[in-house]
Amino acid sequence: MRSALYYPHTQIQSESLLKTSLLLWDKVEFIVPYEGYKPSYPNAAVSEAVELIGVQRCPTEEEKRDVHLKLEEFVARELPPPFYYRSLPGQSEKYEIYPQKLLYKTWDMLAKAQLTSSPLANSDYPATDATGLTIMSMLADCCAGETRSRITDRGAAYATITNLLVDENQPMQAAYDAVVPLTLKTIDLSNISLKQLIRFRKREEEPAGHELRGLRHRYSERVEKHVEAARSVKTKADYAELQRCFTDDMSADLADLRSELGLAGRDLAFSKDMVVSVLTGIAAYAAMAFGLHLGIPTALTMAGTPVAVGGVLGSLNKFRGARKATLQKHPMAYIYELEHS
Repeated sequence: MRSALYYPHTQIQSESLLKTSLLLWDKVEFIVPYEGYKPSYPNAAVSEAVELIGVQRCPTEEEKRDVHLKLEEFVARELPPPFYYRSLPGQSEKYEIYPQKLLYKTWDMLAKAQLTSSPLANSDYPATDATGLTIMSMLADCCAGETRSRITDRGAAYATITNLLVDENQPMQAAYDAVVPLTLKTIDLSNISLKQLIRFRKREEEPAGHELRGLRHRYSERVEKHVEAARSVKTKADYAELQRCFTDDMSADLADLRSELGLAGRDLAFSKDMVVSVLTGIAAYAAMAFGLHLGIPTALTMAGTPVAVGGVLGSLNKFRGARKATLQKHPMAYIYELEHS
């Protein structure tokens, strides 16, 4: 998938997930209550990153109706105590939701089911963490559809909710921000900053940026494939083994890429045209420096220089073509380019 939808908040809380988003997706949508919503970011770098890839998304009336149907089934269940809201003095656990994100009849239904109460002074509806996160997860499902990945920085909280609602035989919850770091272990990117990632991502806007974008898409597809596989396993042992194999595969892919590019570079350095070019340069420099009139073969004389230069350009174009073809074969090529940026 080329785009993602973030939940449960109106903006990403984790800088780590924001970095992951810059490496993976064309765009990341944020569910906001209304058009013109003004988010507040902690610093200029986060604001710039969101401006680069972020898209505000208001739920449509159809999506709100779909959420209402999901919640009808949800409230009909006998839920564990952590889902029921009790408006008691001093109650600290309170998840607040913008009223515009759901239909009025949905709020009425939730209130009758004791999952919320009357609106607060700021017009938001209160709920427990378990209920609020569940509602936003359902809303994210409806907004993401089949074309966007769903991402969250509240994975631990959602794992707790899953344990409250279902048994332990459910599939594992694989998170993108836990998978992407596995591909970064083989290179020295531990200290990469958000600003550096922003600069790297902006290279896609340059004239030849489509090639880098293509590498990112292939890297993203490989990560997506692993995340889907990880979500199909049901034991921690299987999940750990899948993670180990993925790390090994991506490390091997990067090693193969480095080897292939190294061989291509050596082939260019020792090609006939490059040797001729070096000799021509040495001879020309010697003639200019010492006023010598050397008996250089035709191919190496000033008249023959264009022939040598033309051969060098041909070798360089051939090298670039081979390099491009090599990069396109490897899902880790995008990370390799990031490493060398």
